[in-house]
Amino acid sequence: MIESTAQPSLGPQPLPVARRLPLVGSLPEVLFGPADYLINARRVNGDIYLLNMGVEKLVVLNHPRHIEHVFVSNSSNYRKSGALWDAMRTLLGNGLAVSQGETWERQRGLVRPQFRRDRLIGVVPLMVEAVENELERWVSLSEAAESVDVLPLLGELTMKLLVKTVFGTSMSHESIERIRPEIMYAIKYLVPAMLTNSLPSWVPRPGARRYALALRRIDEILFEVIDQRRRDEDGGDDLLSMLLNAGHGESGDAMSPRQLRDETLTLFLAGYETTSVSLAWAAHYLSQDAAIQERLYGEVSSVLEGSAPNFSDLNNLTYARNVMMESLRICPPIWWNPREAIEEDVIDGFKIPKGSNVAPLTYVVHHHPDFWVEPERFDPDRFSESQSSGRHRYAWHPFGVGPRKCIGTAFALMESQIVLAMILQRFKLGLVPGRTATKAMLGTLRPKNGVHVELRPRSGSGTAAAGN
Repeated sequence: MIESTAQPSLGPQPLPVARRLPLVGSLPEVLFGPADYLINARRVNGDIYLLNMGVEKLVVLNHPRHIEHVFVSNSSNYRKSGALWDAMRTLLGNGLAVSQGETWERQRGLVRPQFRRDRLIGVVPLMVEAVENELERWVSLSEAAESVDVLPLLGELTMKLLVKTVFGTSMSHESIERIRPEIMYAIKYLVPAMLTNSLPSWVPRPGARRYALALRRIDEILFEVIDQRRRDEDGGDDLLSMLLNAGHGESGDAMSPRQLRDETLTLFLAGYETTSVSLAWAAHYLSQDAAIQERLYGEVSSVLEGSAPNFSDLNNLTYARNVMMESLRICPPIWWNPREAIEEDVIDGFKIPKGSNVAPLTYVVHHHPDFWVEPERFDPDRFSESQSSGRHRYAWHPFGVGPRKCIGTAFALMESQIVLAMILQRFKLGLVPGRTATKAMLGTLRPKNGVHVELRPRSGSGTAAAGN
């Protein structure tokens, strides 16, 4: 009898654990410099490891195959649960981004048709008008100062663009000015809300009263706009008009005012914060590299010939699209996408216990050296057809993947191309020595202390784009 030399199967292995301190785990290191810490932690611990944050433990996932497993092949085992999602639900209610189960399926069926190609075509003129109006103000700002922080400028531009495309003319300038500070406060409060979520109810939460007031004011304005639009028989091409005409599947029932509030606010915030931040990062990197900027300007000049962009132009603004895709790679606004494991699972041979909080890190996947050469270098050509060939399909996923991929992906990229092209038509973005933007990983990956550039009007720019 010949004795077998095969080794017995060891089964799923326990997760490697990142180096930690007593009680507080790795929390101090993560808070001090999260971007550098998370990149280095993958290098030291591998693509999957357990991160002890003191009050919470996270299974950190850093490889495209993990993204595919959690969000595609085994997505039914992972739900949006935990402190981050609980905090977001206080703002978004039961909107598409945070709803689950049958509610999510019904709402997605209602909202998704609003992002068809024929609907997006009608939105482009609204975008262009909003951007053109705002860039007129940039000219005087560029003349008044040697450098400007474009982060708040892009925030205001994107907010007005989203107001135009989501709410149309039913939201007045006064309402915009009233709702803007409330939305800004609500976004900033999400991180404190997440961190204090597990505290007993009697523990004071700084800012909670101001947050509650912001929610009341947001509701007041949105319900007012929705009621006005319900009484407006003319409608329009904005997203609110489209949602008002959407029915509940075969029943044909209209959305309730509360559901309309949740969905329009979800669409608004999804297009506002992430797009303004990614455009700010793009402006930063363009100011750092004159050659890339001039190549982009050359494309914009050739394609648009001084006119405002229309829907058919977008397919020819390929380098503008690549610039935005590279900005979303190197600084993805949604830098992580946590989930809770409903049942026990195995990933890469490691056991994932039931109830585990898993943390797929988009930021680290976007900087994984197995898929990106010199990951910190800004290079839009990474997304050319030749360089993209053979790359793992989930090595880039700023809008998520699988069943819950953002339905507004095409809208967001279209919006970014239009804004970037129209800015480059009018301005050169110059480098400001000593004012390099740094990464701040908060609710989104924002530029710490802003994005300061020299905003120089281009010769002959101005009214040509507005008049076509």
